[in-house]
Amino acid sequence: DGNLLFIADKDSKYISLVSLINNQVIGTYNGHNGVIWHLDISKNSNYMISCSGDMSCIVWNVNNGDVLTRISETGIPKYVSINDDLVIIVCDPISKRSKSYISFYSLSELISGKVNQLLKFTEVDNARATTANLIDENIILVTYDNGTIKKINFKTNEIIQESKIHNDSIKSISFSKSNTILTG
Repeated sequence: DGNLLFIADKDSKYISLVSLINNQVIGTYNGHNGVIWHLDISKNSNYMISCSGDMSCIVWNVNNGDVLTRISETGIPKYVSINDDLVIIVCDPISKRSKSYISFYSLSELISGKVNQLLKFTEVDNARATTANLIDENIILVTYDNGTIKKINFKTNEIIQESKIHNDSIKSISFSKSNTILTG
């Protein structure tokens, strides 16, 4: 609803919750053992998922700070997006021989403590995925460290559209409220 701000940085291993009404810290979320790279909040603001350099993601109860589930990845989770019941996590490779990948989970399963990877999409080229967001029930928009952006049917692994739109890495993207305009 715009009244809360979640803050994580590379120097701390916790997340602060700040009230924008009075600019006071009203809570912290402690549980990671490494840098927190990214976090996302569910649409109902009840759940948060954070990605850490400790190769884990944590599903949090926003209201009481409880850890509901810990997801262990084989790469370094750098980006997460919560899209209704679908959770998408982008992971960096841990060595030059491995590739970046994208994991898909069900939010309702994660909330109930079940870690069941629905799908794992491993990159086939040398570009490293940086973000992934659902744009309809079958299509994700993936950005890369080489300035490329792809629309991919993640259920069939088909690349629908691919464009090189920047010379350098695309680190983040934002959608308008109507999901019709994208900035990166």
